[in-house]
Amino acid sequence: SVNTTIDPQTGQPYCNTSVAFTTLPVTFVCVNNPVNFNHGAVDVDGDSLVYTQVNPMQGSTLPYTNINYSAGWTVTNPIRTTPPNTFGFNTQTGQLKFTPANIEQDVMAVRIDEYRNGVLVGSTMRDIQLVVINCSKSTPFIDTITSITNGFLSNTDEISVCPNSALSFSVFCTDFTRSNLNLISSATSIPAALPGATLNTTFLGLAPNDSVLAKFSWTPSIADSGCHYFSLTASNDDCPINGSNSKTFKVCVQNKVAVTPKQAVYCGTPIQLTASGGGNGQWFPSAGLTSTNSLNTLASPMNDITYLYTSDCGVDSAKVIVKPSFILNVDSGGTICQNGWFAI
Repeated sequence: SVNTTIDPQTGQPYCNTSVAFTTLPVTFVCVNNPVNFNHGAVDVDGDSLVYTQVNPMQGSTLPYTNINYSAGWTVTNPIRTTPPNTFGFNTQTGQLKFTPANIEQDVMAVRIDEYRNGVLVGSTMRDIQLVVINCSKSTPFIDTITSITNGFLSNTDEISVCPNSALSFSVFCTDFTRSNLNLISSATSIPAALPGATLNTTFLGLAPNDSVLAKFSWTPSIADSGCHYFSLTASNDDCPINGSNSKTFKVCVQNKVAVTPKQAVYCGTPIQLTASGGGNGQWFPSAGLTSTNSLNTLASPMNDITYLYTSDCGVDSAKVIVKPSFILNVDSGGTICQNGWFAI
């Protein structure tokens, strides 16, 4: 179901395109086998997406009514899992992670809210009916990001990049049982989470396609500023149910450099300077710094100084003012009687 909210200034619905799902819902899973699934939701308007588990609904005419869960099932735990009540759900990415514990038929629902400049402009709801059966399958492995060009690795699954930089990076996928793999990604789907990106795959395995190197290439524009989530799904050719694994990655397009603090006073204790925005960064001048090419450095200058941090996203500065350390000198000579006093 799709819902568009009303603009209070015009009384009309917001001009909005609902999210598109780039992956089919998972329908059959094996008992006691881990499941990682992502909806691959993409919004062509670039709205911020927030995912919420909601109650599935029923009915053929409006108003629809909620489906009531039996004891042992809830909205936030719609599948009985092992260990119990460990159904994982990420509100930023919509990623599902769970291990079903019983042979059963389940239903769940997720609502994706679209926010534009902090205002809710629309919502989309998706129901999934899931059947847990007695079977076994292998789960493909998806590695972390490697081989980055013109970008900066914020963590193992997140990249920062500047506008107009020709970004490329790779992700290795394999199936340890040597089943053949097939890859799909919302980064290059229609619509695409990374508009204009390309995905090239190189098969490296012996099956012959049990190992795949996925190489992504993208040159973001200034209009792409902000953070973009995308999913990568690896599926094998196991029978009767294909083994599948989904993983979410994040690319943040940063259009400026930021240094904190902007100003600090040095009195003998090193000052922590932190920069963000882009890669290939450099601090200048180097006097009094513990590092000149990392995002974080300690400053212990001899005189007042302004440090510049320059990266491929721009430049920002921090001023450090030097003040002499406070020293208290007490004369070592003299005598004082009990209960006596002297001035310092």
